[in-house]
Amino acid sequence: MPDTKLVLVTGAGGFIGHHLVKYLVARGYRVRGVDIKYPEF
Repeated sequence: MPDTKLVLVTGAGGFIGHHLVKYLVARGYRVRGVDIKYPEF
């Protein structure tokens, strides 16, 4: 098993979340991102 930390980022599709995911990945973290997409009416 790799010795890396797994991080969950909520709101990964937003402006801050997107940049946070890129920042963490660049530093060697494993990242799981979730976001809510509301249906279009």
